[in-house]
Amino acid sequence: ELTKRHEEVLRGSLPELADRIRSREAVRGEVTVLIAARGGDADAADATDGTIEERLRRLLAAGVSVRDASTAVAGETGRGRREVYQRALALARSLRA
Repeated sequence: ELTKRHEEVLRGSLPELADRIRSREAVRGEVTVLIAARGGDADAADATDGTIEERLRRLLAAGVSVRDASTAVAGETGRGRREVYQRALALARSLRA
């Protein structure tokens, strides 16, 4: 729905945006907030196979499901969810054996 009549895009830090919105009389329509992780894609670039396995192992040991662990690690690292899920499945099988 990019053709809304009152569409507006604001960029800035959360405190800056909060100040700008507070100063208005009213906000029209819906509001969507997108938040980027601090440092951008630095975590994705630093995510080696070893760190991905370490993160998965830690989550699985804490009782997190394979699905939830792989979703979390994929989100943290920027790796594909399907790739991380396959690795989490293999790791879970090896931990059970």
